[in-house]
Amino acid sequence: MKKFYIFSLLLIVNATSCFAFRYAFDSIPESMRLHANAVIRTNQMVYRVVNPGKAIINYKTAITLLNEKSESYRYFYIYYDGLSNVSGIKASVYDKKGKLIEVIAPSGIIDIDASTGLASDDRVKRIIFPVNKYPYTIEVEYCKEENGIIGLPAWSFQSSTDVSVEQSGVQFIIPEGIGFHYREYYLSNRVDSLYADGKKIYTWVERDIPAINNSYFITVTKSNRPLVLTSMDEFIFGGSPGSMKSWKSYGEWTYKFIEGLDNLPDEEVQHINYLTGSIFDEREKVKVLYKYMQSKTRYVNITFGVGGIKPFSARFVSEKGYGDCKALSNYMHSILNAAGIKSLYIC
Repeated sequence: MKKFYIFSLLLIVNATSCFAFRYAFDSIPESMRLHANAVIRTNQMVYRVVNPGKAIINYKTAITLLNEKSESYRYFYIYYDGLSNVSGIKASVYDKKGKLIEVIAPSGIIDIDASTGLASDDRVKRIIFPVNKYPYTIEVEYCKEENGIIGLPAWSFQSSTDVSVEQSGVQFIIPEGIGFHYREYYLSNRVDSLYADGKKIYTWVERDIPAINNSYFITVTKSNRPLVLTSMDEFIFGGSPGSMKSWKSYGEWTYKFIEGLDNLPDEEVQHINYLTGSIFDEREKVKVLYKYMQSKTRYVNITFGVGGIKPFSARFVSEKGYGDCKALSNYMHSILNAAGIKSLYIC
């Protein structure tokens, strides 16, 4: 039964001797080689929700590189941050016959800063697989722990039109009592679900997805690749429980999450009133206050831990003169409130 299939694969640990040559090039059907620069032999994720604020995720992928155009697939990235950690990384290389020829040593897995702004706790473990004679196969397996959940990951069964897919699957294991929702797009096989040991298990598996010939115009139908979107009702992020049952409930959580962050120094409130005291048109007041905000702040992306979602306080931005997009948004929201102008915080 397919609901147990992915699970059984991910429990295999270094079982090369039991499944010798399972990545042999000759075993790839001709239909999967046509128009393809690479073939995904297997790509799978088991996402186990421990509680609304914690998840354990197991990944496994193997991809056969067919030619020089598949060069980018030699570079493999595993992203994490201060609220997550990665363990149990195993990376291997197989030759054309599917024979194991190299196991990437721990020293070949580089941990580097992945910040896109001035400073953050975003990091990435990078694996650069060695160049081998085409075709050859690379395989990666690892475990990731997340502490703080807002949204569940989407699962794309075909990452690019230049790859074909022999098998791709995803499984979500949700404790009973937590609402789980999904939406399926362009699938050949619908979800397989069951209840076991107080958990709801949802499994999707797609097989034999051909690559698409990009040398001619791709119709809308051909470009619509299989996809599953998921969410769960309850979540905990930054120690704050919330609900995604509706936009209203999520909005209420957002406002609770920023509660108390809109206070400004008394002297700044007085200055805001001075700037707008002689202006009676609300639109003109907003223009003046927006220019004021721009004149004393600059954008700086600094995100650590919950800082990816929670903004700096308005007082912090006022004193330091900088903040990221959500911090500046909250600061402007606070300025407008001080001037008696109703506004809504948007992060």
